[in-house]
Amino acid sequence: MRLPRRKFTFLRGSLVFILIISWIFSGWPPIWQNPRIPPGIERALALNQLANWAFTGNSTGWSSTNGSGTDTCGNTTSATTNNMATFAYNANKWRSITGTTASTNYRGMVYQTFTAPGSGTVKIKGNLNLDADVAGGGSWGSGWIRLDIYDSANSTYVANLACESFTSNQTAYDTSFGTASLTGGTTYAVRITMSGTVGSKALTFLIDNITINTAPVGLAASSPSADTNVTLNWTTSAEGSGAPAIHGTTPYKVYRDTSSPVSTFLANATTNSYTDTSTNGGTTYYYAVSNVDANSIESPLSAEVSQLTRPAAPTSVAATDGSAIDKVTITWTKSTGATDYHVWRDSTDLGAAGDVATFDDTGADAPTITPGASAASDGTSADYVALSVSGQSANNGTTHTYKVVASNATGNSTDSATDTGYRGVGSLTYQWQRSAADSDASYSNIDGATTASYNDTGAPSDGSGRYYKVVLNATGASQQTSSADRGYRLSGSLTTDIVDGSYVTVGSPTMAMNSATFSLICQTVTGSFGTASQQIYVNNNDAADGGWTLSLAATNPTDVWDSAGTDYDFNEAGSSGCVDDGATTDSDSLGGQMTVDPSGATLAVGQCGGCSTTGVSLGDSEAFVETSNNDIDILNGAAGSDDIGDWTVIGVSISQKIPAEQAAASDYDINMVLTITAI
Repeated sequence: MRLPRRKFTFLRGSLVFILIISWIFSGWPPIWQNPRIPPGIERALALNQLANWAFTGNSTGWSSTNGSGTDTCGNTTSATTNNMATFAYNANKWRSITGTTASTNYRGMVYQTFTAPGSGTVKIKGNLNLDADVAGGGSWGSGWIRLDIYDSANSTYVANLACESFTSNQTAYDTSFGTASLTGGTTYAVRITMSGTVGSKALTFLIDNITINTAPVGLAASSPSADTNVTLNWTTSAEGSGAPAIHGTTPYKVYRDTSSPVSTFLANATTNSYTDTSTNGGTTYYYAVSNVDANSIESPLSAEVSQLTRPAAPTSVAATDGSAIDKVTITWTKSTGATDYHVWRDSTDLGAAGDVATFDDTGADAPTITPGASAASDGTSADYVALSVSGQSANNGTTHTYKVVASNATGNSTDSATDTGYRGVGSLTYQWQRSAADSDASYSNIDGATTASYNDTGAPSDGSGRYYKVVLNATGASQQTSSADRGYRLSGSLTTDIVDGSYVTVGSPTMAMNSATFSLICQTVTGSFGTASQQIYVNNNDAADGGWTLSLAATNPTDVWDSAGTDYDFNEAGSSGCVDDGATTDSDSLGGQMTVDPSGATLAVGQCGGCSTTGVSLGDSEAFVETSNNDIDILNGAAGSDDIGDWTVIGVSISQKIPAEQAAASDYDINMVLTITAI
């Protein structure tokens, strides 16, 4: 804000003396608009804080030197010329009046020292207001006024802030702002030089409202830990005494670019801090700030700072699910500006991976094998020990949760999204082992025993016990061994036969069915097998202590009653056995079904005088059904039956459904077989 100006016509002599006395006793009005700098500097630059200004310029603060100062605009050398006729603080301005000798140069300067705020580079700008005229309307020579910064001794030129040359009258003229860079904490002199070359009459110069404005200091940038923003902080600016206040609503302006120098306005700031949320991750930004006073005069930009933002979190994080047995591979999309990545498994940092987009976690939990329990048969066969294992499995490695964190010189990104992954496992392989004796020790591999179920024909034939276990392997997992189990072969014998009354094997036993005549409808014929001359015979010679079963079946489930003409079936269930049931397990389309009923047969002890039929029972009536019932129990020996004994059966009933219109033939035959099985 400019102070009101008045113009005086000065007379020499006592009037001048009276005016000087008046100034001394009325106090010195301000002519300096203070810069927005720390309080210590304000005192150095604020004229309104000086209580006693003397014409000689020797009072505290400002000093003046007549007849010397900086040379003309554009020239930084010093020169000494004639003294001003009048050179003093006058009527709220600094006034200088030249002599009247034509073509003569007159010069003088006023100065004081100040200390630049902060540290490092501090930018300032300055200007002043001036009046200039020639007395009495005489012709002009030339004049100039300049505002300079010198070293603290006021001897070495540092920078120019304003300089105006003129050859005509000037009224309340504000010079342009000039800028300069100083070093914070260093003392400087501010110098105002006035010079005029007389034309025909004296020249009068008036200066007022000298303004020195400093940029904000202490600007620092940082990147918060939780995002890609940039936070700026700087020292609060304050107005000097007599200077306009800092702007009430927008005291600061923030500038940003991605390269230096900074020139692009970003935002207004209401305090001495600002968070830039419009940044991208992994990018270097350059910042500067200025302050603004109540007259909307903006300071120079502060010294610049730069900040590399933290990288954004990696994206598209994926971990493999069992595709490798020796590792979990984690991949991601890289973050702009990141120079390193850390992969986390669950809560464990796996270390620096480098500037990559994939990582192999070979430390993920390995796959495992559950060994299960082995089982060996106890005398169920005279030929082998049946081996099996249950509960075994090959298991993938533990499922882990993975995330990726990017980093650069500033710090770490936030965590990426997570994904789960695990190591895979190969297929199970088996190797059965047998003990050397009847004890759980000294095992060796059984050649060829490499399946989950195996019949060990190498077990002792005398029924001696052996222990068995299976060694399991799967690629990627540690070898495991099942629990052991004892087993043995059947050492006795369990047989069935068709014998005569002397217990001699019948070479070609037969069964006769009743004859039938041709019929247009389905008919049933009956018969029986097991006679006094062809007895069904069972002999258990201590081979099936747990019990046994005697069953009857066709040699092959697809067999039929065969003749020279048209055949018919024995196990078709369609229409109560009269027609083919449509099953696709055989190729014929023949009807016919046989039912066997041993329940009414005669059971007797064979040759064993001390044996009984206790625990031995005849079977129930059953029909052969293709695929679902291919054998029929004739006789059953429970575990409580004689371990050593023999038995005979006579009179097992048979009935056969014959399809309608079945062609007559001289004979029909089908091969049947008796099978005895130890339980």
